[in-house]
Amino acid sequence: MEKRIVGLLVLLCMMVQGIWAQSVSTKEELIGAIANGTNIQLTADIQLDSYLDINDKTVTIDLNGHKLSRSLTGHNSAGHVIWAHGGSNLTLTSSVAGGSIEGGKANNGGAIHIPHGNTVTATNVIFQNNSAASNSNGGGIWNGGSLSIKGAVTVSGNKKASGAPHNVFLKSGKVINVAGNIAGSNIGVTMETPGASSPRATLPTLHLLTWATCSLPTRQTCTPCSSRTTRARHV
Repeated sequence: MEKRIVGLLVLLCMMVQGIWAQSVSTKEELIGAIANGTNIQLTADIQLDSYLDINDKTVTIDLNGHKLSRSLTGHNSAGHVIWAHGGSNLTLTSSVAGGSIEGGKANNGGAIHIPHGNTVTATNVIFQNNSAASNSNGGGIWNGGSLSIKGAVTVSGNKKASGAPHNVFLKSGKVINVAGNIAGSNIGVTMETPGASSPRATLPTLHLLTWATCSLPTRQTCTPCSSRTTRARHV
């Protein structure tokens, strides 16, 4: 009886603190959980038939080391893995290393499309093997909203249909917000309108070295930078 009471108290505390997550192992379960606006944890790789529609939702998806993917033969306007729109606030995380978003083939934003007015935070997630059409942008991520990263985030190995590398695309005036320990992150960035500090539209891959609170892209350093911030190195 005592163990049961303790177990119920732990469960109650988790629910109160927002830690509770619904476990899903199929695309049907995942779509249903998103409709309910719950926190979600994958317990298996999931391949989607259509993009994951995050519409006017605040939701957290823990990939838990698994792959969320699509299998497409060609690019189209609905070829994203995830579309976050309608004022959504999406957190993508992976509590176990290796969680990834793969296989999207969209006109803009193969892995994820983030229009204005929507927020996506990625923590310890890999975006790879996605692509955008040759005359479009954001093989990995197309960002016209708010994109933040924490932990080791990789956006690499994404491309255009032509084969040219194309990972994160930032609409004019948009940045990648970075806070906390981001050691090991690896992000390729393309800007719609390069700033005065960067004459090139496409920047080399950014290898984020250590603790930082800043915004990307920049040329040689993160800005604004605190005294505790280390550089983002272009290689």
